[in-house]
Amino acid sequence: MRFFALPVGLWALSLLVSVSAAAPADPKKPKKKKVPAPPVGKQLTLGDFNETIARDYWFVEFYSPSCPHCRRFAPTWKEFIEGPIKDTPKLHFAQVNCLAQGDLCNAQGVKGYPELNFFHDGSRIGQFEEDRLVPKMIAWVEDKIKTHEAESLPPAPKVEPTSSSTSSSAVEKPTELAVKDDKVVMQVPAQDHEHEHEHEHEHEHEHEHEHERGHHEEEETVLPAVRLTNPSGTVLSLNPDTLPGAVAEGPVFIKFFAPWCGHCRKLAPTWVALAQKMQNKLTIAEVDCDAHQSFCKQQGVKGYPQMFLYSGGKQLEYTGGRSLEPLEKYANKAAAPAVEFIQYSQFKTALKEQDVFFVYAFQTGDNTLTKTVEEGAKPLVGSPAIYKSSDMRIPQMFDRVHTPAILALKAGKLHATLPLDASQRADGIAAWLLAHRLPLALELSPENFQDVMKAPSKPLVVLAAVDPAAGDAERVQQTLRDAAAKWRDDPPKVKAFGRREVVHVWMDGVKWAAWLKSMYGIAPPWPKVVLVDHSRLIYYDTDAEGRPIALDKSSIRHALKDALEGAAPVRHSENIVERFVRGVEASFDAGWAAVQANIMLSLVAVGALIVLASAGFRRCLRVDPNVYVPHHGHARLD
Repeated sequence: MRFFALPVGLWALSLLVSVSAAAPADPKKPKKKKVPAPPVGKQLTLGDFNETIARDYWFVEFYSPSCPHCRRFAPTWKEFIEGPIKDTPKLHFAQVNCLAQGDLCNAQGVKGYPELNFFHDGSRIGQFEEDRLVPKMIAWVEDKIKTHEAESLPPAPKVEPTSSSTSSSAVEKPTELAVKDDKVVMQVPAQDHEHEHEHEHEHEHEHEHEHERGHHEEEETVLPAVRLTNPSGTVLSLNPDTLPGAVAEGPVFIKFFAPWCGHCRKLAPTWVALAQKMQNKLTIAEVDCDAHQSFCKQQGVKGYPQMFLYSGGKQLEYTGGRSLEPLEKYANKAAAPAVEFIQYSQFKTALKEQDVFFVYAFQTGDNTLTKTVEEGAKPLVGSPAIYKSSDMRIPQMFDRVHTPAILALKAGKLHATLPLDASQRADGIAAWLLAHRLPLALELSPENFQDVMKAPSKPLVVLAAVDPAAGDAERVQQTLRDAAAKWRDDPPKVKAFGRREVVHVWMDGVKWAAWLKSMYGIAPPWPKVVLVDHSRLIYYDTDAEGRPIALDKSSIRHALKDALEGAAPVRHSENIVERFVRGVEASFDAGWAAVQANIMLSLVAVGALIVLASAGFRRCLRVDPNVYVPHHGHARLD
């Protein structure tokens, strides 16, 4: 095995990550073309929005054509607005394309797509946040209209019937929102000053007040300017003074770089293009670490370029590909809501199509817990997807699932459940989600290497090295999926270590031959299978009887059981010198961590050692040296 195999291997891997795009997809599998969400019904713009919704009831969908949830919701929206609800008097429907009308959506405070807002005479009176099912939407809208009409009934008249001719002038005008000179201007009705007078003076001053009301003009209230997210589509340059403010205003994707760094210069035009793509959606920024070295060190920057997403008070490192496509995909997920509603029909589709996803099953009214779940979901940055639903048919599909709870679904089946209660903390939810985020089987690539090998759950990884050109890639992948499903559905009883997260992956053995040889001692012909514990830099290439692990469900299962019970022989990815150095470093780190955790006890211990050493030294000074010197004329110590 190569001396210093680990550093050289990881250096080679990181170098290839930085100079190459994401691993190419299987050429035999055609790439699905994403069809934008089609417009359905009346489309509103910044120019006609206020005027259009100024009268009657309006149910408006704010959407983005590129949003997958919007694409899935489009048929439901069409069915809804073309159904019986369309005959409701004074009720209208419309859409706003937030990709084209970013300023309008920001002015309306749209946080995610699709967002369904309900307006009456120009004012928003509600937002639909339940499962997006046609019956529920109909019931919600009808109830909203009924409630609003009841609340809007005028009080009993206090004036003579003859004064009814002036009542039209007393009707409040709708609130309007427009953008003027980069400020949001809200049109509000004039104040009804006669209410400031005492009740006994009403009749005395009635005609005078009606005269004044007739002469009141509409007033303009200028609100503070609404800050739009990345309105210019450019990279924002930050420093130690400006970064906290930028992060406080919302998610920010930041690149830490050095001007002299070659990889940074190569990434620069891609970063500019990313900022353009994320206009009105996500702030894209950068920090010059040559000018702010100590600040970059405080932020945990260890190399250039290094990218972090700052969101919800957390700093999340981006470890994916550096071409525009994976960066844009990640940024879009960062800009989207952490948790999306899912309908029962959509859930059944997701079970068939998605390798792994989460569902937060709750009962209506758990608003505080829902916010905690949404906060805990942010570190995943939408990968995998996290949905929420109050449709009890979803948890009822599985045995012994009680709500509220988060369900982890993998390969079409329930994989794990996290029961929830009011005491649940966001960081605990985040840790559980991160521990169960990996699918049962996937291809290992530079883009997901860190997520798999350095996952918080420290999984045991079944790694199969294959030759993509051999024509058996599909067979290998299916074998691993079958082995993963078998392990999940029927895990053996392991005596020593119990259950542990197990992930099955395959890797291009031709492309990564040198690294595989250095780390795990395997070489062609492919396929070859090893079990990897990257957290300890060890691996297993045989079972307890010394038989090589074959690409077979039974062989993999037997080897996993032996490894988890400690019966299989252990191989090391490091040589003996590297293991010694790492052991010393680990001992030092553990000792230093113990000192920091128990500072007072450590000071007492150090003080006691000093006292003991001092006492021993003084005792040595008081001892008569002649006791040890023979009296034979010449003193000799031998």
